[in-house]
Amino acid sequence: MGGAGIAASADEPWIGRFEGTGRACSGVLSMEATVLSWRWQYGDCRARHYEVLDATREQGAPRLVARLPRPRGARCPYEVIELERADTYAWNVTGFPSLEAYEKRGVPAWRDSPLPSRYVLSCLMTKVR
Repeated sequence: MGGAGIAASADEPWIGRFEGTGRACSGVLSMEATVLSWRWQYGDCRARHYEVLDATREQGAPRLVARLPRPRGARCPYEVIELERADTYAWNVTGFPSLEAYEKRGVPAWRDSPLPSRYVLSCLMTKVR
């Protein structure tokens, strides 16, 4: 990853509070310049510092890929969290169980696998502040 070690600043578009809806995605993601927390129906990634793997603006759409340190615990199964703006207020937020799962997200045999170590949670969330 070419962006490892990039620092996020407080004025970046992904900094804020995001709310999800629906059964699996009901919850809140809070992003600060150095700390991330994500609570949802079936999990809880308590506030922790993150490492920025990638921070880009592809075709005007901001995108952040953050890596959480280990240990995460059973309630926080995701090592990599990706935020990508879908429109003005909506963001796609995806949790990957490992860096390998994130890197192979486009490989059909990996993406479509039923193995729990490859399970990805993808939520459409609304930025509320």
